[in-house]
Amino acid sequence: MTAGFWVLSLTIVAGVFVLLYMRASRLRHLGPQAVEDTGSVIVTFSRAYPNNPIREVRKTEDGETAFLRTADGAVGLVHGSGNYNVATLLEPGSIMVESAENDRTIRLHFSRDNIRDGAFTFATIEDAAEVSLWLCGNFLPVDSTETAEPNVT
Repeated sequence: MTAGFWVLSLTIVAGVFVLLYMRASRLRHLGPQAVEDTGSVIVTFSRAYPNNPIREVRKTEDGETAFLRTADGAVGLVHGSGNYNVATLLEPGSIMVESAENDRTIRLHFSRDNIRDGAFTFATIEDAAEVSLWLCGNFLPVDSTETAEPNVT
């Protein structure tokens, strides 16, 4: 084979490596991935929890997180994390709510390590209120025997 063939082959291989390096460095600097659209959120959550049909989806204003309400009243979460989305089913008692900066924001602390704590800002007050109601329904009920007043007759 001629020298021209080897020069061309070496140039192509070097070009491929440069393109792969540039792609990898771009992905490192992108930060959290936005959850693309409602359809991709539903597919991501359904793959992780196939026995939980989804009733409603509400996305945050930045598009990084989507909250889902399932048919049985449970609350799910899909969050963009790097190059993939993470789906989680929130369990009763696993959430602490703190005061937020405004009416469109919900500040949450999760007891599980795989979920990012923080403030979740929605596009509208109605979206934030709806997700807040879902989360209220996801709290552990208080044992009624502890709070019931004695019946004195």
